Amino acid sequence: MDKHPLLVQIINKAKQQQHENNNKTKDKPFVPLAKSTINIYVANINKLYRTTESNETLESLEWLTERSKIKSFVNSLNSTNTRKNYLSAILTLLNYDRERFKSELAFYTDIAQGNYENITVEKKHDNKTIVEKVVTLQQFDDFLSTLSKDHCLKKEYLLFLFLRYFPIRNEIATLIYITASDFNKLDKETKLSNNYIVEMSQTKKFKVIRSKYKTSNIFGTIQFEIVSNPLKNTIKNYVRYNEIASNSPLFMYHDKQMTENQVSQRLSYVSEHSSLAVKLSTSSIFKIIVSDYFNNTKDTIDEQKRFLKRFSLIRGTKLSTLVDYYIYKKDDDTSSINSE
Repeated sequence: MDKHPLLVQIINKAKQQQHENNNKTKDKPFVPLAKSTINIYVANINKLYRTTESNETLESLEWLTERSKIKSFVNSLNSTNTRKNYLSAILTLLNYDRERFKSELAFYTDIAQGNYENITVEKKHDNKTIVEKVVTLQQFDDFLSTLSKDHCLKKEYLLFLFLRYFPIRNEIATLIYITASDFNKLDKETKLSNNYIVEMSQTKKFKVIRSKYKTSNIFGTIQFEIVSNPLKNTIKNYVRYNEIASNSPLFMYHDKQMTENQVSQRLSYVSEHSSLAVKLSTSSIFKIIVSDYFNNTKDTIDEQKRFLKRFSLIRGTKLSTLVDYYIYKKDDDTSSINSE
């Protein structure tokens, strides 16, 4: 006989509510938790309840509002997977009355998301066979060094060098060079209809402003600055050498602005017919950079997350997508982590 029959009822009802509010599962039949799983939930919930030292009853669920005590307990757990189990129990209970615990749901969901990121980063860090490296970063850098000496491939060198530091997608082809003063004269609609690389004369740096790219409907306009060598000086020299006027395409191909498809073709052709003998794309360059970092890093998990978030924001890629498609093989099963 269950020691906490009312709590078991709450858990089952909450799980059903959770199922019905999840867009991925709401159209599928609900399957109640197995007794062994229920027992684990009950044990974890009891332990959480005791840490709050609440005067409220266990079944009232009011003790879940003791955020600081519960957060401290969860953070004290050494294993990310153990933390996941406790957070899963908390989120399940809160689904029993979503409206009543709306604020708590947002609070604990944020903690659970951070813990999920820790799990995925740790999984990558421990598995060196996951990333399918095309070439090493050192080989890529050697290739760049050789390419820099070929005056017939100045455009291709800049493309590869740019992607080395800011691995965006093929929309790199659509960048329009413009001075800061000219950019400020543009109307809002024009700015949002193009991708720009703005030369900031006073600060002697470049600002890249992208509004037209694959995931712009999710991330909106993305901006980042280019402030250091060798990329900054290479861009300056390229603009001067090619006499590119303000508000003109940065990359031309046969007297027209380069297309995204042409970028893909040129990257592939030049890299294949080099010492690398491998076809590179914007995606594979991104994989090389991320792979090299994870195979050599001694950073903490938080530092690794900051590394990933920086590139996810530069590229315009959700962190979960980056993990699933650029770090893990596509057939890796991370759905069980995401489902909570």
